[in-house]
Amino acid sequence: MVFLESYVKKLMIMKKMFFLIVTAVFYVSCQLAEVDVNGIIEGKFTLSPLCGVEPINADENHPCGYSFEQLDTIYGQYKVQVIDATTLKVIAEKKMDHTGQFSFTVPKGTYNLDYQPHISTPSNITQSLPNGITLRAGEKITKDISINTGIR
Repeated sequence: MVFLESYVKKLMIMKKMFFLIVTAVFYVSCQLAEVDVNGIIEGKFTLSPLCGVEPINADENHPCGYSFEQLDTIYGQYKVQVIDATTLKVIAEKKMDHTGQFSFTVPKGTYNLDYQPHISTPSNITQSLPNGITLRAGEKITKDISINTGIR
């Protein structure tokens, strides 16, 4: 009888150990499966100035006194692009609205940001665009694009 009780106890311990091992393996495999290979590139696209002289009714949210609808029309002509720095292919793009905000979820890698269509500005005005952005998995990078329209 003692032998049978000892056997049952050992069997119960082995059953619990088996359950713990299976649970641990399942947990680890789930964690590995959820590893995100993507990252986020976000920022703000800004065109300025939009007029030569700021009117009295202009403020931070309404440059030149423009309404959001007017700003949507102006910014809506442009799109921000994420370009693979190696292949120079467009990976993602977003049409702009009055907020100028953009966010792209893309695979880890090295990217350049661009906008289209480009603005013709006087030769003394240079535009600087974020290039060589190295994005790691799970990382979020903020890069803004400020375009000088040349309006004076």
